Amino acid sequence: MNIGKSLRIAMVKRDMGQQEVADKAGISRVYVSQICRNRAKVSQDLLERLAKAVDYSVSEFIALGE
Repeated sequence: MNIGKSLRIAMVKRDMGQQEVADKAGISRVYVSQICRNRAKVSQDLLERLAKAVDYSVSEFIALGE
């Protein structure tokens, strides 16, 4: 499971920037950047918030990076 890849793909598909995702997920833009580069751990709660921020279900979001 590559959350960083999933997030990068979702952001492109939804035409969203890091700041917009960060605002919707309730985290910093720097943290979004770290996730995109696979340099940060993602909890189950944060995974759900990220998926919601980019308008995907968790399973759809995860599948983007596979």
